[in-house]
Amino acid sequence: TLSPNKAGVGQTFHEGQDIPGEWWALYHSPTLDALIKQGLAHSPNLAAAKATLLNAKENYRSQIGSAYVPAVTAGVDTTRQHINGSAAGTENSKTSLFNLYNSSVDVSYTLDAFGGLRRTGEASKAEVDYEQYELAAAYLSLTANIVTTAITEASLNAQIEATKTLIEATQANLNIIENQVKLGGASSADVLTQTNLLAQNRALLPPLQ
Repeated sequence: TLSPNKAGVGQTFHEGQDIPGEWWALYHSPTLDALIKQGLAHSPNLAAAKATLLNAKENYRSQIGSAYVPAVTAGVDTTRQHINGSAAGTENSKTSLFNLYNSSVDVSYTLDAFGGLRRTGEASKAEVDYEQYELAAAYLSLTANIVTTAITEASLNAQIEATKTLIEATQANLNIIENQVKLGGASSADVLTQTNLLAQNRALLPPLQ
């Protein structure tokens, strides 16, 4: 939080408070919010982390389903049958045709006698948790890098503008001293000193740029 004091606006820290997920919103900067939104939408690292997490979740679901859910197999057999009437002791020899349907259902369970399947499920769940942390780390790294870069760029731009202003002021002073030398109010040593100062200030600009 920010609190005013005699030296300007000071920064204070409050321990034990939760930081929101969109922590950069505390800067109250629409420009920064737009940069973060753009970065989250177009980050290949974040997209890869999300895809890896989704894959881990699907693997965990498939392993849980195969390990703890019974397997059911159903089948239907059809056979053509006939009965000869004379063979059954009837006076008239007559054959009756009919279809015989035989249905079956098999239910099987996987016996986890030594806990191997359970350990496999726990490993898959741990993989899901790990990928969730990886996604959170990618999210925090991306947002932190964007904010740090934006603040660094803003700081450099401010230093560049301040340096340009300093160069202009130094150049103006040099012009005044040169005029004073023409009028006898300053020496050539003063001109050399101011020229050297101007060169030093100009040398500050290229590294900042």
